[in-house]
Amino acid sequence: MRSVPSKSGGGGHGQLTVSQSTNLPSAQLGRAPTIEHVEPAPIRLHQLTEEKLSMLATLPRKKWDEFTYAALTGFIAALPSAIEAVYNAAQRSEFSVHAFELVQVLIAAGFFVWFMVKVYGGSSEQTAAELLKELCGKEDA
Repeated sequence: MRSVPSKSGGGGHGQLTVSQSTNLPSAQLGRAPTIEHVEPAPIRLHQLTEEKLSMLATLPRKKWDEFTYAALTGFIAALPSAIEAVYNAAQRSEFSVHAFELVQVLIAAGFFVWFMVKVYGGSSEQTAAELLKELCGKEDA
């Protein structure tokens, strides 16, 4: 510890005590920190043809496009009225379906078929990420 004269205004004559404490060992005081050199990861270059780059640019980014979501939301929206139509038809003494109930069921069935075709049928087109992974190797996941 050392004493430093106080520089307070008004003629004060007190002493200010300053304590210097550090967590570093005394041998490291005044030394510059050591710098470790870390080698960067190797850079891999891939040759891509214009055709592959064009495919990469035009492929969808997601598996489900806006038409798949439209089919799903249409089915979800039509499902309650279709369930009610089937329930009302089953409540009658003779099982009979009115034309309006038939239309409600057919609309829900149409949206369901459209959704299944979009999800499981048609072309199984790759996404852009899947093509890039295939072109650049499996370890780039």
